[in-house]
Amino acid sequence: MPEFVTQRGFAPFTQALTKLSFWVLISCGLLLCIPESIAFQLGIDQWRALNGHHLGLTWIAALAFLLMRVLNALTEKLLSFVRDKRQARKVEHKLALLDPCERALLREFFLQSSAVLTMPADEPAVVALHQAGVLAQVGDPKHYAIQGPTAEFKIALAARKRLSRRLLRLPEGSLDEGQKQKLLASRPGFSASICKPRLHTS
Repeated sequence: MPEFVTQRGFAPFTQALTKLSFWVLISCGLLLCIPESIAFQLGIDQWRALNGHHLGLTWIAALAFLLMRVLNALTEKLLSFVRDKRQARKVEHKLALLDPCERALLREFFLQSSAVLTMPADEPAVVALHQAGVLAQVGDPKHYAIQGPTAEFKIALAARKRLSRRLLRLPEGSLDEGQKQKLLASRPGFSASICKPRLHTS
């Protein structure tokens, strides 16, 4: 069965109607196309002669519905492609204009060797990178009475493809003591609030 018939994301009713339309299209098409000799042997020749116009209209209606679903699916894919391209350009533009704090924040993922970090959600650098699509939020933010909200963030795929040691101004190879101290000194002012997510045990 074609992929668009069983495509995920359809509402259950629409998905069921799409499958029904597919089988109606096949059934009506077969009834309309079988030779007269076979229709006579099956005993449906007179029934088909009387109801041929109904079969034809039903076939057209089922075809029109399926074509509409195909068109909708293609439109959704096209819109998704356009959104992805626009987001990629937005990320690329932001990475080309990183300020020192934003660059230092992105370095934290490498310095802490973690794909996900917990950060203050209202820090300007975090907000700017998140809005630009460089950072992707994982889960909902957590609110505490004694401090601002925090949330877990990861580097979005569109940004991860474009990051390099050169862009983040990370030295190549192993770091010597001087390079380590320089990187530590350039960490963002809120670096004490950046940490790996805690593992929860059940």
